[in-house]
Amino acid sequence: MRTFSANMQKVTLAAFYHDIRDGDMIPVYVDKNYTKNNELSISSSDNAIEIFQNEIKRIQDAYVLRHGKAPRKFQSKQSLLQELVLSIDENVTMDQIKKCGEWLEKSYGFKILLLAIHKDEGEDVEDGKINYHAHIILLNLDQDCKSIRRKLKISDMKTMQTKMAQICNMARGKDYAKDLGGPAKSIPLIYPADILRPW
Repeated sequence: MRTFSANMQKVTLAAFYHDIRDGDMIPVYVDKNYTKNNELSISSSDNAIEIFQNEIKRIQDAYVLRHGKAPRKFQSKQSLLQELVLSIDENVTMDQIKKCGEWLEKSYGFKILLLAIHKDEGEDVEDGKINYHAHIILLNLDQDCKSIRRKLKISDMKTMQTKMAQICNMARGKDYAKDLGGPAKSIPLIYPADILRPW
C-alpha cells in the first residue's frame, strides 16, 4: 500500500511551467499521451505568474499602509516560492488537494498559487505503473514581507505531513526520527588525527 509523504523545497518561476506542462519545460520522462489526465487549478503558466506578481504587490502595498514606508528589498537568495510535492495514490482527488491548500493557508499563512495532480509520469504509464503525485506552489511571504518557511520548525513539518495525509485519507509515511529510532547517536566519529594519537 502506498503511503503519503510531502517534501517542501524552494523553486523558481520555472516550476509553474513544469507543473502546468506549459511551454518548452516538459521533462522527457513525461508521457505526453497522458498529460490530458493531469488536474490543475490554473491552466496557464502566464496566469499563475501574474497572480504571483499581483500577490507580492498586494502584500507590499499593505505593508506601506501599515508602516508608512516600503519594505526592505528582497535578498537575492530569498526564495519567494516554495513547493510541496505530495506522494499520493490514484484515489486522491483535486478537492482533497484543495483542502490541503486551504489548511496550509489557514495554519501557516502561505498563499496558494497553484495546485496540480500529475498522472503522466511513472515507470510505465501505459501499463498503469504511474507515479501519482501532487504539487502545491506556495507564496513564501508573510504580511511583513518575510519568509514563512524560515519560521517553520521540524515539528511543523511533521504536523503538515500528518494533517495532509488525513485529508487525503492515506496512511502517513514513516517518521524516521520517531518510528525507526532516528540516526544512531552513540557511534563516535573517528577522524584521521584521532588515529595518530598515542592514547
